[in-house]
Amino acid sequence: MTQLLSLLLFFTLGVILQKVLTYKKQLKTAYFLNRYVIYISLPALVVVTLSNVEIESRLLLPAITAWGIFALSALSILAASKFFNWERSITGALLLVAPFGNTSFLGIPFTQAFFGEDAIAYAIIYDQLGSFLLLSTAGVVILSLYSSKKATPKEIALKIITFPSFMALLFTLI
Repeated sequence: MTQLLSLLLFFTLGVILQKVLTYKKQLKTAYFLNRYVIYISLPALVVVTLSNVEIESRLLLPAITAWGIFALSALSILAASKFFNWERSITGALLLVAPFGNTSFLGIPFTQAFFGEDAIAYAIIYDQLGSFLLLSTAGVVILSLYSSKKATPKEIALKIITFPSFMALLFTLI
């Protein structure tokens, strides 16, 4: 219950700051907080959490689940696109936003609040080996297919292996 109250407190604080800060200050604050989470908090959480976890096959289930959800979502969107004769841009946009969730910034705190500390490892695996890898690979491929900008396999691989929390995951697993 304490974790749920903490989440509620931070959401309330966010709403208050949105009302109090100017748009320019909101952008600066969001930029700083995003960088802090991406480069410091999330990698640290990955290392601390996964260094205490015994690696076993059932730990891969969350990642497999993420890939399955992506496949079902993508197939559903493609079928609906064909059935409703959607424009290419609509199909591409839906393929980018529907299958991918904010599994780091929202998923990990909610997992902790509802399932406790022990479940954070599963949330990290879902996020890093599921959502993040999917967004970095399939998401970039979808973007390349449905826009004029193309990404090379080298660019995709470089973005994946240099992302701070993914580097922390690899470091922890080695």
